[in-house]
Amino acid sequence: MTRQLSVRPLAVYDRGYGNASLVNQTTEIEADLLLRLASNRCVYGAPPPYGGRGAPAKHGHKMKLNDPESWSLPDPSVEVDDAKLGRVRVMRWSAYHFRQSAQRSMEIIRVEILACRHWYSCPSPQSAR
Repeated sequence: MTRQLSVRPLAVYDRGYGNASLVNQTTEIEADLLLRLASNRCVYGAPPPYGGRGAPAKHGHKMKLNDPESWSLPDPSVEVDDAKLGRVRVMRWSAYHFRQSAQRSMEIIRVEILACRHWYSCPSPQSAR
């Protein structure tokens, strides 16, 4: 059905669906996925080049989403002023994957509100997690 559309569809899922199982089960569907990932997830970078001994590595750098110390440098990082939200930082990491779906590379995008402009538009500490 997606082949009959004039544009490639985008499927959006909340954090309960952002996992390797969903990614693996949607391999044959011609659509882009936008997944909200749970903060306790881990993703892995591309494996290092083959060293010539043993089996080639399937995973590279491990990035724990709830541990900034484990993050590599983002590909680009940009800060902008939003009229409603205030100062916002957007970071992106390329070529990451879930451990159980190494063949499906993803872009990881983090949006962080740095300073709210209006108290009513600021996320509560509980919802910011």
